[in-house]
Amino acid sequence: MKRRARKNIVPVRTSGIDEVILHWRSSHPRRSTHARFAVGQARNLRTGLFLLLLASLSVSLAFQTGVFEANGCSSTMQSMQPVHKVALIDSLSLDMPNPDFVKSIASLSSASGYHFDYYPPDNFSFEVLTNLPKLGYAILIFRTHGALGEPVVATSMVYSSSSHVRAQLGGELGRVQVNQHQYFGILPGFVTKDMCGRFPGTLVLGMGCTSLGGDALAKAFVEKGADGFVGWNGWVTQGHTDAVFTYLVRLLLSGDLVGAAVTNTMRTVGSDPATGSILTHYPS
Repeated sequence: MKRRARKNIVPVRTSGIDEVILHWRSSHPRRSTHARFAVGQARNLRTGLFLLLLASLSVSLAFQTGVFEANGCSSTMQSMQPVHKVALIDSLSLDMPNPDFVKSIASLSSASGYHFDYYPPDNFSFEVLTNLPKLGYAILIFRTHGALGEPVVATSMVYSSSSHVRAQLGGELGRVQVNQHQYFGILPGFVTKDMCGRFPGTLVLGMGCTSLGGDALAKAFVEKGADGFVGWNGWVTQGHTDAVFTYLVRLLLSGDLVGAAVTNTMRTVGSDPATGSILTHYPS
């Protein structure tokens, strides 16, 4: 999704492993490559460590142990049975807010007898993410940025190469670039290794680009207990994803099965007119 980012977002500064890579590359020039909007996967950090050895440099990595890295699942949160609750995690509102969409989902939930929880960017933390399976949501909506090349859930936490290093090396966290800013992105490994407990048959809705461009992320959620995953097979515009998921949630809360709801939504609202991307679901 493309739109100018807010000016008050603090830009990311390179540090730690990134400095080592930059130092090595400055003395080992190579042909330039085209930058692209993608996830900085764990392989980038492994390359950084390899280059560190080649350059005979030392760097102090700040191993900031988070809740997920220490397997520190909250002992006060017990697994819940599935209840009539809907959650909307909305990191996209950092640069693409849509209060009308939030109000629509809240209204639809209330009218159907569902409790509604809203997580704006400042409440979207790793602690919330790790404990999501235990909160008993029937429908979990990720209104986030995605990335081309690999399904990912972009967070609102600013990326740093020297933060949560073990999780990055383990393929649990990646890097997502949005305009001139970088954020941590949740990879399938995070769902598998770091989320506490199991989802109680939750339906996960991924509103970001290419959220179902491949099935790795969807499969990780399903293997963690989710009933299914709905997302886009490619790039999508913000206005269209909001319209499509408003219609989809209305059908789901009315009792439509996932496959029928997705088919009816595409028949009525349609694919993204700007990109041609369509909504799909896993397992199909």
